Amino acid sequence: MDKTTASYISSLNIYKTGECFQLGKLTDHTNPWKKQSFPALIFSFYHPQKGNILFDTGYDSAYFSASKKFPYRLYRFVTPVKLCDDFSFKISLPPIDIVLISHFHADHLGGLYFFKDTQKICSKQEWESVRDKKGLKALKRAYLPDLVPPNFPFSFVEDTSLVRLPDELFPFTRGYDLFGDSLVYAVHLPGHTNYQYGVFLKTKRRWVLLCADASWSLRSIEQHSLPLPFARLAIEDWHAYVKTFTKLNQLHSKNKNILIFPSHCEATYLKWKDTLETLD
Repeated sequence: MDKTTASYISSLNIYKTGECFQLGKLTDHTNPWKKQSFPALIFSFYHPQKGNILFDTGYDSAYFSASKKFPYRLYRFVTPVKLCDDFSFKISLPPIDIVLISHFHADHLGGLYFFKDTQKICSKQEWESVRDKKGLKALKRAYLPDLVPPNFPFSFVEDTSLVRLPDELFPFTRGYDLFGDSLVYAVHLPGHTNYQYGVFLKTKRRWVLLCADASWSLRSIEQHSLPLPFARLAIEDWHAYVKTFTKLNQLHSKNKNILIFPSHCEATYLKWKDTLETLD
């Protein structure tokens, strides 16, 4: 079927823009006490009317510029970062028509400046919760202000239609129909940040959920293995995080045909980077 007439999302691709290093046990209490890599993954997919859409922008060299001065340099100390030599926003990606931003943590904003003239969609509440933050207040929110160029225009998830989701996506029952065609639903995934969202994508064979940082790994979702309490320093609302995390576990248990892609799961990247599923 021609892409322009398809009634589903196609050409889903996963990219590793860089990685940070942290103790694995902090993100999943069943992990060993040793440092492990947490990749910053971004995803592109093709919408039959809207074109190529990018979910988050990961790391880029702009991260190092934005975190050069105090107090932002502390971010580097807490999460040491290494960029991927084989990824380039100019070369690796198809031409991008829309950028979706799940939340405003620095590891999701690194390449945002590449998309000055591209439509960008985020949660209005998420953006308003960080837009005026500077210094230590911004650092506490893992937000580096220089990653968002001045006067950057955003469109907002909340301005689209809030609808009932298909039954197969239970326990998620409500979401925003981003383009009014039931192909991309934005769902609120509070906890890691209060207004983080992920997206359900309707492909030809299955639903795919890009769940951002609602979990740091698919294995954790499958086994319902929560982070250690110390990890709450990176979680705005622990009770909301647990509730969202439990819903992900229920979704996986109920319908294993649904693919769930966390944004920092090394196993997800290794499985899919060379085996890009043909979705059309």
